[in-house]
Parts: sequence; C-alpha cells; structure tokens
Amino acid sequence: MNILVSKFYTVSDHSKWYNDRSSEENLEQNYEAMKDILIESAKRHLIDLDDVIIHTDIVKDIRHGFVKHFEEIYELWKQGHNILYCDLDVVFTKPIRVFGEFSDFMMFNHTDPRSTTHDKWNLHFGDFFNCGVRYYPQSMEQSVWDIGIARMKNFDYERWDSEQVVYNEMMWSQTRTVGEDDTKTKTINSVEHYHNPHFAYQLLNYPPTPQLDEWNGCALKDAAIVHVHGSRGSADRLAIMHELNNGEISILARVYWRNHPSKPEELNCKDYVLTGTKADIDRRLKFAIGKYGYVKVETAEVKDEEIKAQSSITL
Repeated sequence: MNILVSKFYTVSDHSKWYNDRSSEENLEQNYEAMKDILIESAKRHLIDLDDVIIHTDIVKDIRHGFVKHFEEIYELWKQGHNILYCDLDVVFTKPIRVFGEFSDFMMFNHTDPRSTTHDKWNLHFGDFFNCGVRYYPQSMEQSVWDIGIARMKNFDYERWDSEQVVYNEMMWSQTRTVGEDDTKTKTINSVEHYHNPHFAYQLLNYPPTPQLDEWNGCALKDAAIVHVHGSRGSADRLAIMHELNNGEISILARVYWRNHPSKPEELNCKDYVLTGTKADIDRRLKFAIGKYGYVKVETAEVKDEEIKAQSSITL
C-alpha cells in the first residue's frame, strides 16, 4: 500500500523544541488543525494514496517522540508499504505523484542552515536536507535503516535537530551497484539526485520573496508540497496553511434533478467544471442547490488540464 504517515503525539514537556514552547497559546489545538489540513489536502492532491496513518501516543518531549516515530515507521515499512512521511505543518497545494517515483530513501530540499556539523557523531554535511518530508520506498535498502537504528539506540537528546542529522546520514549513505559483477558500489552523493524542491518547498517566511524562491530552487506557486515550519509560531503558520489550502482548484460537479415530481425515480444530470478556491466552490454549489432544486450533487477534483481548458461554468 501507499501510505501517508504523520505523528500527533501528546507532548508532556514542550521545552525541548527549537525554542521553549511551554507558554505558546493553543499549541496542541493549532497542530490538530494543521493535521486536518495535511490530511484533507493530501487526499485531494497526492496521487495513488491508499491510506493515511497518524500515530498518536504520549511522549516525554518532542525529541523522545522523534525516536519513537522512527521505530513506528520502520515497523510499518517492514510490512511492505511505500511510506511518505510529512510533518503536520505540511500542506499539499497541487496534484503530485510521489509513490513509485523514487527507488531510494528521499528527502527533497535543504533546511536552514544548509550545512551542519555534528561533533558528537563526527559528521559533517555540506548539504543538509530538511526531514519534514521523507519518502521510504519499499525498495530502499535495509542497510540504510541499520544506520538509523544504530543512531536511535544512542540518540543525542541534547541537540534539537539530531533526528534530522540521522536522516541525512541515512540518505547520503546510499550506494549504487556498478559493473556487471554486482560487487562494486558507489555512493550517491549528487545533490541533483535528491534535490526536488517542488516536493518540499521550505516556507521560512511568508509571503515568500524572490530570494526565498531562489534559495529553494523553485517558486512557491510552482511547488506541490509546502512545509510551513510550524515551530516558528503555530498560530501564524496555521493561518498560512489555511490560505495555501484554499488555493485555486477545479472541481467536476455532476448535478441531478427530477424530470417531474410524479416520477421521482427519473433523474436528469449534467456535468459542470467549477474553478476557484474550495470555499468558493462550496458556496456556489450550495447556492445552486437551493436555487435550482438539485436533488443530488457528485463532485471530484479535475486534474486533467485539457478538461479544465475546455470547460466553462456559470453555476
């Protein structure tokens, strides 16, 4: 199965984020609302999605949550699934295909800062990738997991982004077999192999500037998955997610009406394509149902650009 996975843990101690968030108002409520946007937007835009799993539990602090969730994803992967992990502060804004597109463990974009050193583990990454969006294909090597398993057993709880360090070590360790004898390998150390910013635009500030688009490697308007960095203030970042989730979409609406009150079983139908924000489309459909007496309306998002271009609607 192709599964979207995230975590929504009850955190006992909120002082172990990047900043102490113990006094941040409505923190859990905001993240719960982010969860709903993540799920709703993924169901609309993530192609070939079979299921969504949100792991819940009580953890001592978010850093212990990182270790716990590593183990939960690993157990799920061993069951034979392709897994796309997203932090709760991620929103899908366009149709995108992830499942089946990559054979390696993937992260897709740099983080801030773009490079780092972990002295305790003697690691340095000239290209340090953000772990808020991660893809675990069934084809990834067990040896890549083994690197993470070893680190999680001796996790560095003193550093906020130790989880991210672990996933970078896993990703940059991956190798390719070269030669006909299948005995020689080479490390996949090309940034171009991993860097796909459309799959993980890092919205470090909002609205984005041309400099931020350049930093990411694509414009926000062209990205399909956006990480809003909720740790920089959940209320503001939730508002951004709402705005991005209400971007323009096209919906195919099939409306039904009765030919005659005496023959309720006889229905006519007609297809319309409506383009606008989800809230605007919902408003227009509600108005049309009341005005024209439609007895049933079926909707589905339109992802075929030719259909969009050929269709018009005054509903």
